[in-house]
Amino acid sequence: MTPPSPRRFVIDMYSSRYHLWRMPEEVAERIRAVLPPGWEVIRVMEEVDGSGDGPSSVSPAVLAALEGAEVYCGFGIPRDVLATGKDIRWVHSGAAGVGGSLYPEMLESDVIFTNSSIRWRRVGGWGDCGIVTGSPARRAWWASWSIPW
Repeated sequence: MTPPSPRRFVIDMYSSRYHLWRMPEEVAERIRAVLPPGWEVIRVMEEVDGSGDGPSSVSPAVLAALEGAEVYCGFGIPRDVLATGKDIRWVHSGAAGVGGSLYPEMLESDVIFTNSSIRWRRVGGWGDCGIVTGSPARRAWWASWSIPW
């Protein structure tokens, strides 16, 4: 019998130019440490622009990583992420602005969308986030997570 495919958590928050926008490796490691067995964390190490609401599209490497992914951490949710990531349940944006991510397909989807706008109000506060959008069922799924980041 073939073992089940691992569940995926994709991190697309790398910037060599803007270190404040890059998710620190220790945060990625903390995420790995608290996920239950059967999850894999894929950290895409390609340059991404985290300015404004985030990029309008993502790299081919990100699109490949999204196959089977349930969680995507990036800068906003470009349309190609939603179109390619058919299994995405939760998107967390490191961008405080969300206007570019609130397009009709996203708003009509069941994807939970959170952002880091609260993060900037605390020193070293990686981890605070608030729900921006999502159906009641998806909000319940998100609330069931007890990830202490």
